[in-house]
Amino acid sequence: MKDEELEKRKDEIFSLIAKDKFLAAAEKLIALEYTWSKEIFSEWRRNRTKEEKELADQAYNYEEEYFQDMLLNEYKEPSVCSTEMEDGTWQEIKANIFDYSHILDAWIFKLEEMEDCCGQCVGARKTIIIDPAQISVGEDLNLTLLHELIHAFEFMMPDTHKQYVTLRLFQKLEPLIPGLLDKIETDLHTQSSEHTLLFWLKSLDLDLRLNKSPGAIYSHNIENPSLL
Repeated sequence: MKDEELEKRKDEIFSLIAKDKFLAAAEKLIALEYTWSKEIFSEWRRNRTKEEKELADQAYNYEEEYFQDMLLNEYKEPSVCSTEMEDGTWQEIKANIFDYSHILDAWIFKLEEMEDCCGQCVGARKTIIIDPAQISVGEDLNLTLLHELIHAFEFMMPDTHKQYVTLRLFQKLEPLIPGLLDKIETDLHTQSSEHTLLFWLKSLDLDLRLNKSPGAIYSHNIENPSLL
């Protein structure tokens, strides 16, 4: 998008706000953000390195293999419910609880040197950044990518669905991890604001599925006593 066009769209939004037309302004702002994001993604896709393409491909593979629950695909069994028809009669119909999915196809995966961390998820820009030093340490790259992917899927999920997936993960993990509820109660006092209960449970789920020690993905393979 050219600078002149961008400034014109901004002026239109400010003008609508000045006229108290907030809904119209919000619609134009969303459209502007979508256009900007699409152009940024297209530019990255044209110029991405071989290593960044491989990183994105790895993320797509992980999405298919490990994140179907956060995509809500595991819970799309049709349910039967009664609904009132236009003529006043009631009929039983089958309906899916969820009728959408989240995908990583529009996300950007970049390799950039970082200070004090090995990965970052910037949800507002649909971007995951990994320090290229992680490539040289092999398995740490996978753990870092999985950690940031949990953040990405959390960002894409509506709050009500986050609560639902959190409940389903707890039901799944409780028989597998002794004293899980006690660990949650203890960890409530130690969690950072960046890592929610949903994040914590999903990281434990991935640890079990990958035969890693508890806390490996949560803490990038650094010992975290609150998860043990």
